Amino acid sequence: MEPIGDYQIVVVNEDHWLEKGVYSEIIPHVCVRQSNHCKVLFWKDEDLVPTSFPMRHRNSSGIVAYNVFEARGVDLFSDEGWSCEIVDQPDICFDVY
Repeated sequence: MEPIGDYQIVVVNEDHWLEKGVYSEIIPHVCVRQSNHCKVLFWKDEDLVPTSFPMRHRNSSGIVAYNVFEARGVDLFSDEGWSCEIVDQPDICFDVY
């Protein structure tokens, strides 16, 4: 899918969206052009992907994972989040409503 703003948009195959390893495999392919930063949002349902930002609640409720990294000088900022359906760890997961 085409990026929206600074975000790479990925729809994960419905048969594999619960497999955490799939996301790690996808990130290098969608972030290939960004050497110092990349923001990726993952959906499992293409119908919920927004066409622009800001997105509506309906769109945001379809996000199942995100990954962000950014080089800031010599420091690297990195963050990721997972639907609690994928990773049942309250410190790194969020509920999808």
